[in-house]
Amino acid sequence: MEPVSTAVSARSAVAARTAVASRTGLVLGLLTAVLASAAVWLTWRVFVTTAEGQRVDQAAMDGAQFGRTRLWQVAEPVLEVVSVPALGIVLVAAM
Repeated sequence: MEPVSTAVSARSAVAARTAVASRTGLVLGLLTAVLASAAVWLTWRVFVTTAEGQRVDQAAMDGAQFGRTRLWQVAEPVLEVVSVPALGIVLVAAM
């Protein structure tokens, strides 16, 4: 058996590392939340409150209207031949 003092110091070292890791995780989590909030605000600021952002938004809407029908014309024959679950498996495997 190991001496009691060695076991106690090993436990206290593990507890200290756990406390530091916990604080580090908390700080990283808070930093991530702050950065994500700033990114959402910046995205809103650029795309909602500026004329350029409104033009980009309108271009995306126009492209979606145009692309929806053209994409379906290409995708429909493929989907008739290949099953949807098979496509899902291929997509998951590609990730």
